[in-house]
Amino acid sequence: KEEVTAKEKANLRSEPGTDREDTIKEVLLYGDVAVRTGIGDNGWSKVEYKGQVLYALSKYLTTNLKYQEKAKPSKDNPESGIHFTEVNEKVTAKEVTNLRLVPSTEAEDTVAAVLHNGDIAVRTGIGDNGW
Repeated sequence: KEEVTAKEKANLRSEPGTDREDTIKEVLLYGDVAVRTGIGDNGWSKVEYKGQVLYALSKYLTTNLKYQEKAKPSKDNPESGIHFTEVNEKVTAKEVTNLRLVPSTEAEDTVAAVLHNGDIAVRTGIGDNGW
């Protein structure tokens, strides 16, 4: 047995499988703790949560209960902790905009270039953190 939390969000189901919505009984959010009692070779974990035996896709769970605290973007891993939706679109800046190596304004040394209104760039992804 081991404690797990969701990396972000995990549906907890009465049976393993994603083909039926009515099997979702609970939603485990990051910070909520369940007890994993088994890991199947089918990609599913068996967990105990709120007195129930439920199932979650193992890829959405972590034993690191502080998972998101470590998952901050850095120069070495600029996409850490961020889910990007792929796009391929031409964009310009409304006003002068810094293009950064890391999706954060915490450090000035991450500015790689400046985009001016009228300059065209190709956006390849949109992060769930607004970047």
